[in-house]
Amino acid sequence: MKHRIIEIAVVVIAFSGWFFLMDLSYEGLETAKERFDGLYMYYYIFTSLGVLFGILLEYKKVIQLFKGNWKLDWTLLFSVSLLILAFIISPWNILQWFSADPPLFIEVFSMPQTELILPILAGVMLVRSLTREEREQR
Repeated sequence: MKHRIIEIAVVVIAFSGWFFLMDLSYEGLETAKERFDGLYMYYYIFTSLGVLFGILLEYKKVIQLFKGNWKLDWTLLFSVSLLILAFIISPWNILQWFSADPPLFIEVFSMPQTELILPILAGVMLVRSLTREEREQR
């Protein structure tokens, strides 16, 4: 029972810390957008926190990873590709500075909602591609 309470407390503290850091980086991102000062630094911090959130969503599998219960899966290629895509999409906005219209598939990925969902999905997929499923452990 104590182990379960400690586990829940650690998860609550981790998510609280994540929300605090996300709030700080979002304010910095909005300020940087207004001044074009350090815009990409805040974008990469924001994206990294999104990946961390995705990893924290799968905290039980992360614990399994630390216990040595890991394996490589083919979905690792997809998750790494998604991670790379999440980190390089915002620089495509440079095209807009030169009045060039980006293609539609890039424009969809530069929406704020997509810019947050991609790193979270990449974090979840990364953890899932490195751990064994429960049915494989038996």
